[in-house]
Amino acid sequence: MKKLFIYALLFLTLGTGASAKATVKEGGIDIPIKREQVNNYSDVPKMPERIPISCEYLSGVLYFDFYHDLGAVSVIVTNLTTGEQWQVLLPTTDIATMNVSEESGNYRIEITTINNKVYYGEYDIL
Repeated sequence: MKKLFIYALLFLTLGTGASAKATVKEGGIDIPIKREQVNNYSDVPKMPERIPISCEYLSGVLYFDFYHDLGAVSVIVTNLTTGEQWQVLLPTTDIATMNVSEESGNYRIEITTINNKVYYGEYDIL
């Protein structure tokens, strides 16, 4: 019984990770933001971390909402299909916007804080 519980828990854990990518068909979409995995054991949180950033895509514009002031953050958006990139430095005291492409493709957002924490999100435009 214990093995069955462990396998079920493992299946549920792996199944929830697959939903970390958003797909834009038309209109806007919320993009899940996650913390980049680190190799430094001391930096691994003891419990799930509350991600301090939310992101939404709407018609070629990314909207970032920061739950508290993180200082300035560097944001890089890469079209993984073409290699094209957009980069901007954003304040985190209010909702911030960034213009990006509306062309179809696979995109990755990378957000780096002043204390080198890296967050990311991925989305597809069809």
